[in-house]
Amino acid sequence: MSNRVAHSPSQYTQFTRHQILSRIILILCSIVSIQSLKLAWFNEHHTHLVNMLIHLVGFLACWALLQQGLFKIARTLLFSLYISYIGVACYLWQLNLNLQYFYLLAIFIASLLYKKHESNEFYCVLALLLSCFVYFHLSVDPLSTNKPNLVHLAAINSFTLMLSCVACAFHLRFMINANWQSLQQHNNQRKYIVDKLIPISFQSGLSELSGAAKPSLDAPTTSNMQANYCSVGYIDFVNSTNLIHSIGEQKALTHFQQLFVAFDHETQKYNAHRVKTNGDQYIFVIGLNQNIDDGTNCKTQAIDACKLSAALQGIVNSSPYYPDLNCRIGIGSGIIYAGVINPAHPNFDIWGETVIRAARLEAYAQAGEVLVDKNTHQLSESDIKFNALNKVELKGLGLTEFSSFAHSE
Repeated sequence: MSNRVAHSPSQYTQFTRHQILSRIILILCSIVSIQSLKLAWFNEHHTHLVNMLIHLVGFLACWALLQQGLFKIARTLLFSLYISYIGVACYLWQLNLNLQYFYLLAIFIASLLYKKHESNEFYCVLALLLSCFVYFHLSVDPLSTNKPNLVHLAAINSFTLMLSCVACAFHLRFMINANWQSLQQHNNQRKYIVDKLIPISFQSGLSELSGAAKPSLDAPTTSNMQANYCSVGYIDFVNSTNLIHSIGEQKALTHFQQLFVAFDHETQKYNAHRVKTNGDQYIFVIGLNQNIDDGTNCKTQAIDACKLSAALQGIVNSSPYYPDLNCRIGIGSGIIYAGVINPAHPNFDIWGETVIRAARLEAYAQAGEVLVDKNTHQLSESDIKFNALNKVELKGLGLTEFSSFAHSE
């Protein structure tokens, strides 16, 4: 197993209600501006021009409020101005230009701007829009015709259209809220997984996991790499291959999963982070968010690493397959580099000599043994019982001092 975040290559665009309202306001401002220019060009209907300019200023005020984060105020003001704009236009023209039908258009807009828990506000706006439509539809003079039946038929068609718009708006609102809720659940699940795999403090370089730009091969992305003084633990199971042969792969895999779940639960108690699992190997780190120069925290995390290792060893000891299945542990303390390389395929990991030292000590340890480097020994010897320091030649590190402790301290 690794800590790579898997994601679909498909990119999803989620427009917020804030973005939708912003676009609607800009569209309205554009339409009213064009209409105002048309009236000004022909130098007529000055009253209508004043109406448009006044409401244009109001729509711009809505946009300004929205930029300040006052979404609800901007939304309420927008609907108020829209109702006023159409209503005044109907009074001024005194002709049957069917301007009242613009109220039905606003019903669809309203369905996009109110969340599920804002149903009462949505119903109020809906009722107001419908009332204005009915009022102005009944107030304007019908088109002259010598066939009254056509007038009645036109009225029936208008109210049928009104009911159809209401039904479509309700259905549209239901689908939008359902889709938004589903997308929000998906995003929450995704964030939960990412938070588990990548510490929050290392996610700043990952603006969008699915939309990250492909890094250049000449200039790898390392902007989110951090240097920290940490304690690192490597745990490896001994005789895991024999266990697989004796009980079968599926049963062994289930048992390792149970152990790793128990490891994760114990790791959280010490504010440690599981870096990854690699087959039957488990790697944790403590102190990712600590200041390098903070000596007090360095000591605390070294002690916690030793206590956590003892607790993990205890979990293995309680396994039904112990002592045939055992583990060995190596702990190193010092400066490490942690972060994510290539945000397009994010994989959190840790690097540095401290990490290598912990891995080498784990490989040198015997079954059931916990080995710690000199730094860990010095930082935690006041709280943990250690054996005397020893020296061993480790691959790539040369002569290295280490110690061991009894996890029943």
